[in-house]
Amino acid sequence: MKVPMFSLIAILLSLATQFNTYAAAVKQKDLNFPVKGEELLKGDVYFSVEILTRKKLEKKIPAFLELDTSGFSKGKNATLLVSKAAYVVNKPVGFFDHLKATDLKYLNHVMGEQKISSIDEKTFRVVIPGGNNQSYKLRTHFDSDDISSTENSRSIRAITGAKKMDIQVQGASSIIVREMWDFSKGSDGAIHVTAYLTLTENKTLVIDYGLMALTRPLLATETLVGSIVDEAGAQQKLINSFKEESLLPQ
Repeated sequence: MKVPMFSLIAILLSLATQFNTYAAAVKQKDLNFPVKGEELLKGDVYFSVEILTRKKLEKKIPAFLELDTSGFSKGKNATLLVSKAAYVVNKPVGFFDHLKATDLKYLNHVMGEQKISSIDEKTFRVVIPGGNNQSYKLRTHFDSDDISSTENSRSIRAITGAKKMDIQVQGASSIIVREMWDFSKGSDGAIHVTAYLTLTENKTLVIDYGLMALTRPLLATETLVGSIVDEAGAQQKLINSFKEESLLPQ
């Protein structure tokens, strides 16, 4: 499998290079589109993506900026890649427990060709394969009614922001926050807040909000949008292909 060499493409497409087929990618008109889980049962991925300045995003959907846990969106000329995706995976909602947020075997599986190593219990170094030594740091937080590792106000604020944008997220069985920083190239920081909701006994609705600060020179809009769409589809396939018995003691 080939790995894209350009920095930001590599960051966004490292998942998509492994699995790039899914039922359909259906673009939604509104950035914060309403999600109807039953419409996604055939495997489609619904998505919205926009590239905005902080000022424009603040006017459009201010709660989106609450996802920013480290201030990466506050740069004077910050350009933000803003996304929402929704899809169904063939896993019961209990599959997404607190262990999945930090287990290296699971993370290495669902992040495709990216290689992950532990820095501490919740922090990881991620290396993007290729000849450019591209990397970033990743911190995860898990939140549910029973267990939470959201120990700081910033991650709690990010979860609250996602709940403000979609009332369904308020009823999620679990939420995983992924903070990304210290990118070697392409970005000043990024975050994803992903909610997991019961759809049927063995199917889970996934709703993901993403926010990334881009560094110049910027890629073409079509390239960035396509990368986000492919990443969502790849994530769906990778989760579906993970076998529970793969999660063994390290």
